[in-house]
Amino acid sequence: MRFSRWISILLMGAALCALDMADVFAQRGGGRGRGGGADLRPGQRGQYEDFPWEARKLLEANGQILSQMPAPIRVYILDQAKKWDDLFPVRQQQLELFFRKIPNTARPEFNAVFGDVLREFQGLQGGAQGRRGQGARRGGRGSRVNLAVGDLTPAQYAMIERAFQSFVLPDQGLPKGLVIFAITGSDSESHIPAYLTHRGVLFDRVAYDNNPRDWMGAVQTASPNAIKGKNLAAPSLFEYHNKAIEDKSHTRTLAFYQSGDKDIPPTASKTKGYGDKYSPFAVNAPSLKKIAAIIEEELGTAVKQGKSQRYIDRMVKPKLTPEALKLKKVIKDEAFGRLVSGVLMDNEESRKLGGAFIAQVTRTAMHAALPDVLFVEIKAGDVSADAIAKFHDTLSAMARYGNGATFALFDQPSGQALLVSPKIIGGQSFEGQSLENISATMAKAAGLSTDATHGTPIASVKMR
Repeated sequence: MRFSRWISILLMGAALCALDMADVFAQRGGGRGRGGGADLRPGQRGQYEDFPWEARKLLEANGQILSQMPAPIRVYILDQAKKWDDLFPVRQQQLELFFRKIPNTARPEFNAVFGDVLREFQGLQGGAQGRRGQGARRGGRGSRVNLAVGDLTPAQYAMIERAFQSFVLPDQGLPKGLVIFAITGSDSESHIPAYLTHRGVLFDRVAYDNNPRDWMGAVQTASPNAIKGKNLAAPSLFEYHNKAIEDKSHTRTLAFYQSGDKDIPPTASKTKGYGDKYSPFAVNAPSLKKIAAIIEEELGTAVKQGKSQRYIDRMVKPKLTPEALKLKKVIKDEAFGRLVSGVLMDNEESRKLGGAFIAQVTRTAMHAALPDVLFVEIKAGDVSADAIAKFHDTLSAMARYGNGATFALFDQPSGQALLVSPKIIGGQSFEGQSLENISATMAKAAGLSTDATHGTPIASVKMR
């Protein structure tokens, strides 16, 4: 359907949940920070001057499309564009893809994805959506509405986010994803939720090396004797994947560790054609100790001085830039550095750099970076089967992963491992399999290559 025809039908509105689309599409939104009320009509020049340069060019080139979007969707796009410099490349690509896709999208397809969002905001036909969703009116039926990102509740913003992801992801060509959770420790408790064992394949009596550095290296490389000096002896799954997609930004593969350097594997091999240029972004909690201390001191001082949370959010936190925190000594990429520092600023518990930090930074990275391969290590004393279940449920609820991702859980304390994947038939169990063979099976289920490794996918594991 031609773009002009699509817009005409969309403006007519029909009877989608009684929305007056003529009102909705004429709205003025925020986008200049939470609570902003800038006039976003395309006829006004210079309206995007305070946006990052690349975002400004994108918005100006697509001003007509943007102005005719329903207000909640437009506010979401502007809020994301405002954060352009903090967005990972995959997120920037999504905004570009949205504007390319919209002109060729028929109204029924648009409504099928964004219908729930429009129904949620149907109160906008007579006035602005209140901060708590009460739909307070500001004038008569024909009045314009000032909707800003600050008017959205977290649940409403998340709803728009899910719809937006559902719209762009099918055309982005990202793989289904692989998420690996490694639990290190020596207690005997099992951290594997019982209900998940019926959805995948459970391995018992797995021989974990006492040194987590060695067995995590075996998992990452699908190879025994995985570490050679200060490097991996064979390319990791991260290296294989990043080379396969020719991505040197390092943002498509991430690794988070609660343990320090002595207990975690090297980030890359020295294999010809692979190595550091294809390694993941990796960070271990102990390396952030000084940074967390600076943040704690600055925020703690503000609290002692009686400063309000609003003051802290607007005046103190913005000064804690990656440069001020000297983040580049630990994390070279600015977007990744801001993500990590943002988690540290989020709450005091995260600044203790324990399990709470690992859980929070992982969830944040999953939403912000949409990684293809994610590796997470957490100590047994800071996690439970219930926490693992909640993590898996969060993963399954994301449009990026859903039920299509492969989830692997390596539980050293119990001597177990679990693979859950749409490629693997559930309800299977095996004993005595090696970590390298389990890893090779995991890679096969996730569609990753491990050509030069020594592990072999377990033939008796039934796959679809």
